[in-house]
Amino acid sequence: MAEGFNLTAIRIAGKNDGTYAPDPHGRLAVLIPVRDRWGKIVDIVAFIQDEPEQWWCRHGDETPILGAQALAHAAWERQPLILWETPLQWLLQRRSGCVVLDWGVDLRPLLEDVPAVKCQSAALRGRLQENFLAFGPRLTARPAPTRKKQSVRVA
Repeated sequence: MAEGFNLTAIRIAGKNDGTYAPDPHGRLAVLIPVRDRWGKIVDIVAFIQDEPEQWWCRHGDETPILGAQALAHAAWERQPLILWETPLQWLLQRRSGCVVLDWGVDLRPLLEDVPAVKCQSAALRGRLQENFLAFGPRLTARPAPTRKKQSVRVA
């Protein structure tokens, strides 16, 4: 899979809430530690190698981002952040950039100090924009007040 990485795999059962549990009769999944911006392991993401677009977190409530250290670096150095679609793509790109693990949270506060986000695809960019709009302020337009027509007299 990813050259130069030692990966762990276990059998899991994915749950509907986005988490997983070890299951000796489950499917074989690759495990990746999810670290916070200081490098502390806060969760573990699991995915099936042949279906990398589906993944589960062990706990699911610690961080919505895989690659928090890259996010912190991009914000500190004022550099663009690369956003990948799946944990497998993140691994194959030598753990550069980030993957959104939980699209159900407001990502704007996490990305507010990053000068630019380079999404892997137009579809991913669209999904990120949808997240920003879903959690952003509701935009409305107030109709302009009607004014009486005024005439100008020319002498």
